[in-house]
Amino acid sequence: MAIPQKPKRLYQVTIERRKYIRRLVWSLLAAVGGLGAFFALEEAKIREMADPAILQAGGIISLVAAGLFGLRALIYLWLGLRRRTETLRIFDKGIVVTTPKGERKYSWSQVKIYREGGRGLYLGKRPLAQWGSHRLKMQNGERFTLSGKYGDLRQTGAILRRYAAHSTGIQMGQALRAEKPVKLRRGLTVWPGGVAVGKQEIPWSELEVQLKRGRLTILRKNRKGKFRPVRRYSVQQVDNVGGFMEVAAATIRNHQRERFEKKRED
Repeated sequence: MAIPQKPKRLYQVTIERRKYIRRLVWSLLAAVGGLGAFFALEEAKIREMADPAILQAGGIISLVAAGLFGLRALIYLWLGLRRRTETLRIFDKGIVVTTPKGERKYSWSQVKIYREGGRGLYLGKRPLAQWGSHRLKMQNGERFTLSGKYGDLRQTGAILRRYAAHSTGIQMGQALRAEKPVKLRRGLTVWPGGVAVGKQEIPWSELEVQLKRGRLTILRKNRKGKFRPVRRYSVQQVDNVGGFMEVAAATIRNHQRERFEKKRED
């Protein structure tokens, strides 16, 4: 009898609301301190207690600092009101979100649609700014959105892409074997006999797909036997890209045996 393996934790992050409240308080104190310094320097300038030019420069710096810390205080106030205390844990078996109200659990087999939508600006491993989100839709219609508040979207996206691809690929294969089409987006549908791109229907025997640098490319073999791009899509525009790539790789290999046998010989 096989012993059930303990789920392997791949990623974890905790969001604490009190952290934003604490930063809000410190930013407010810093802003008040900057304003206090500004008025003190203005008073010193009136009393001619030092060089007016130096006092004026100091007043400008104090006022700018007060404005910046005031802006930070507003940001932390907004974050403190919007974000709740929660912990996200991603395992090789699924996702668990823990809040003061309880836990929400999603197994990878529940995932029906995964679309990778997070983007950002990065300095090495550090996110400078992030926008968008990775979105999961479950078999029961429930949705889960993973935004930049959970950390580096590149890291979380790589994990979700891998595990969601396996689940959605299985479902896509089952649908195709049942002679049912699978729509990935408007103008891009997978059929049992191939892929429909716009008004073109490309059979598996003439199809090639590539996924590079966040772009899905659909190619078709021309009369000379060369594969030429038909359409390119950003992964943010297509559902279940990973699952499609798994199904396409296996199906293309079955329909283009000579091509892959030749590659092995070479």
